[in-house]
Amino acid sequence: MIMQPENLLLAIEVENMYSIRDKIRIDFRAANIKTNQAKMLSDNVFVWNKQKILKTVGLFGPNAAGKSNIIKAIRFCCQLILECLSHNEGTTFNFRPFKFEGYDQKPSRFFINFVCGGIEYEYEYTLTRDEIKSESLYFYPESHRKSLIYERTGSSYRYGTKATIVRPKDVEMNTTRKNLFLTRASSMNRDLCKKLFVFFWTTFLLHLRDPKETFTEEFLQQNKGLILQFLHLCDSDICDIAIRNTFMQNPFTLTIDDKVVAQEPVSFKQILTFHKANPDIAFNFDTEESDGTRQLFMLIHRLIDVHNNNKALILDEFDKSSHLRMAEFVLNYIHASNSSQLLYSSHNVRLIDMKHLRKDQIIFVEKDDSGATSIKPLYEFKEFRENMDAVKAYINGYFGAIPCVETSVDVLKTIIKNQKIYESLAK
Repeated sequence: MIMQPENLLLAIEVENMYSIRDKIRIDFRAANIKTNQAKMLSDNVFVWNKQKILKTVGLFGPNAAGKSNIIKAIRFCCQLILECLSHNEGTTFNFRPFKFEGYDQKPSRFFINFVCGGIEYEYEYTLTRDEIKSESLYFYPESHRKSLIYERTGSSYRYGTKATIVRPKDVEMNTTRKNLFLTRASSMNRDLCKKLFVFFWTTFLLHLRDPKETFTEEFLQQNKGLILQFLHLCDSDICDIAIRNTFMQNPFTLTIDDKVVAQEPVSFKQILTFHKANPDIAFNFDTEESDGTRQLFMLIHRLIDVHNNNKALILDEFDKSSHLRMAEFVLNYIHASNSSQLLYSSHNVRLIDMKHLRKDQIIFVEKDDSGATSIKPLYEFKEFRENMDAVKAYINGYFGAIPCVETSVDVLKTIIKNQKIYESLAK
């Protein structure tokens, strides 16, 4: 019997942040696709509460369309939940609203629909660069009807009756205009808010981590084969990995009664790599491996954690400068999990493949004439059929989301000619 997933993402919305002017919604609820191709991709979804949920969602589009801004906005908003208590009077929130059409004077908005501990929640807040303007938290108890937990507008609060927060007035008094009530309540040991805070801290992962922090001998023993396979797909010549506990002289001295007391050596963990050219020679991971290799280890380590523990991860251009096989391997690895999830952006048009992804897993990103980022899922192109060549259609501009740049020889000659005329006039 398959256990019901306890923690997952359902939808995320951001509005008026960076190049995002109007509301953008990333939905992990699967569309109602009943084709044979969708049935063949059954591993791309899992079931929660009788709903099909997507394991991966990809953002595709040209440079400067706003893919990274969508990722950046979501990361900022979730990070603020974790760090807002460090914001005091005089500080500003580190984001920018949409710059044109007066939107820089309007509040920005973040909304997330998620499941924590088997219960569905909707959390939302609005803010300017100077203060939190509003905040709300709702949930769906056993009746499956949306119920209020709390709602905040400025300094005014109201509370629901089905899920109580102990002594909320105490939390109110300690929540400044720079703080989120959810975060303050968590810091004051209110159980419900602590549980949700932990979701954002440990389950919805925003960044990669240095593998040295959690790379243990036990982890390596359990996952070495998988790690080496990842490395092989990325054309790395690393053929083995080891962890060595080593010691160094303690650089600090302790003096007691004018006598220098010998200090115990300091122990630390060292990751070693071995290459095919000479498997007997060890390389120090920290000092002798390239930045690219270290970044790759961070990705591998994070993916294994997400897969094994059914977490959610957000990655920007995870496949940059890597082989297509590696990118496909990453997506297949998430699809092979029970209920882990990945939101990613990519330039790799070869991933837009109906043999590997459902139509609702592909979102096209582009900018309009006003500089605002917009999105459109492939699923909304109703006339596009799954037996059509999605890559060719994308490159030919069928879905939009590609740079409309004329590159014929005649046009380029005209551009070069005009540039020379401009330079001569400027002299």
